[in-house]
Amino acid sequence: MTLESLVNEAKELFDDKKHSEAIQKLNKAFKIIRKNNNYTDNHLKTLSEIATLYFKIAKEQSQKNKEITKSTLSYKKILTLINNEHNADFTLEKVKVNLAISINYLNIQEKDSINYLLKAIDFLNLALKKSENLKDTEEKINKQFLIIGWLVICFIKISIKIKNEISAVTKYKQSQNHLKRFEELVPKVKNGKTKEKELLSVLKTICFQATSKKQLKYLDYREVYLNIKKEQIKKELFKGKNHSLIPSISMILALLNIPPNELKKIPLAHYTSPNVCNKLFNIQSNEPAGENKSESLMRIGSSTYMNDPSEGKGLLELLNIPEWELENKAYCSTSNAFFTCFSNRINDLNQFRLYGKEDGVEASGCCLVFNKKGNWLKEPNISSSFLGIMGKTTSSLNIEKIERPTKNENLPLYQVAYIAYKDEYISDENFDILLPDQNNPKFGIRLKSVGANKNWHKFRIKQLEKVLCELITYFKDKKSIKNNEIYYLEYIRYLFKDFAFRDEEEFRLLKIVPMNSEEIEYCENTNSIYLPYANVQNMVDEVILGTNYEKTNRKRKIEVFQHLMKKHPNVIISRSSLPIYANPPIGKN
Repeated sequence: MTLESLVNEAKELFDDKKHSEAIQKLNKAFKIIRKNNNYTDNHLKTLSEIATLYFKIAKEQSQKNKEITKSTLSYKKILTLINNEHNADFTLEKVKVNLAISINYLNIQEKDSINYLLKAIDFLNLALKKSENLKDTEEKINKQFLIIGWLVICFIKISIKIKNEISAVTKYKQSQNHLKRFEELVPKVKNGKTKEKELLSVLKTICFQATSKKQLKYLDYREVYLNIKKEQIKKELFKGKNHSLIPSISMILALLNIPPNELKKIPLAHYTSPNVCNKLFNIQSNEPAGENKSESLMRIGSSTYMNDPSEGKGLLELLNIPEWELENKAYCSTSNAFFTCFSNRINDLNQFRLYGKEDGVEASGCCLVFNKKGNWLKEPNISSSFLGIMGKTTSSLNIEKIERPTKNENLPLYQVAYIAYKDEYISDENFDILLPDQNNPKFGIRLKSVGANKNWHKFRIKQLEKVLCELITYFKDKKSIKNNEIYYLEYIRYLFKDFAFRDEEEFRLLKIVPMNSEEIEYCENTNSIYLPYANVQNMVDEVILGTNYEKTNRKRKIEVFQHLMKKHPNVIISRSSLPIYANPPIGKN
């Protein structure tokens, strides 16, 4: 059997998830090449394919170190072959191979992982040195950009793991030095900004994992993680702007934004009516699933129609800011906030009673459960939430028509904080933060922990208290508020709600757009405006039907819904058994 046929068979077996059989074929191929110390183009290509396939299998099997080691040996064999060829220039190949070896070492998970991280750094530095010999300038910059990015990751990881305080701090400083070099190369690299976001996403995940440690050693990675979030938001939203409110606004957004690495597999519920549920899954007719796209898209509703009439005003009261308009005539707003809301409360009686009910019958709606598998939330595009205010100037609130195509699927998720005006009937224990201070509390703030990382939650609370105190101090004794101050508060005021709604434990996808935007759609049936969100048929993990689903005038039947949902076999169908009587259906004449 030839080398080529062995590798091709291994590829096919890998595609069929037959990893053990694929490894057997790879082992045979590797033995053949290992015996041959002579260079051929075919050998290099085959070895590279073998190494890559070993690594892919390792990733599929949750980092099997044995396969990673074999991959590394294959790459080292390539280096041996090309180093023996003195008459040819293999600089680029050497860069690629050294980079590949370093990534292999980076992915080895063992007790002595620090040693492997150090090996990875050695190979990355070697690859960086080799890249200086590349004649193609563009190729050189691209490779150095990639290598330096991996060096940032390595130094961050080793700073977390290392036991010596001085060494830990030194490694962290080295990571920051490399990060500066990386950022300098961003404008020079194709899709540099996208790749920068990818690196920052990796760093955020690494640092957030470090925050869960009971005892943080040497460096407070809660602060590192939060600072990465804050600076990324600041760069995306306020580049070129300079105002004393920007750091505070960026910090609040960073604290309340919940990216995928924080949400993990925490399920979130969206309560809706049976009619809307049928439309979302396109089972209101005999059409194939997903065919009627306009009907099946989930909507982001206008803030005007929300259950809280004081939407966006709670923060203004906390900061002692009067309404924008006090005259006898107020001009209509040039922008509008849209939300789609989720709750931590799954199969919750109160939520079922309030939302999605049909014909006035409580608990007759549907609870759509997202994120049980941890694959719903996408890496956010922070700026996409605020296109309606990013076009404003600090001197005027008038907005020009903005048409920037964005994917609402990548809207950032925010946790809502709850504000209460303190009275004698609300005890201090109900709040995480008392403002302006604990000795003279006039307001209370409640923010529930997201996930089991209590260490991170306590840090969030502390930082939120700090930044809210900064804002209170800033607006204290101000008789009037300037347009540029209104501009910055627009970014955060919809992330706070009245304490009366605290039981909802709300999370929301938020988007502010100009009222003249072509993105806004009008629904004649409900006489309302909305934004299309996404097709959620592959996002929803479970549909829980309310206790009184069958007790409305529509004469719905659970078995019919279950049958129609055969188009979506991956969605679990269940029925709530929460104890509640149905309101009598509205009688028909």
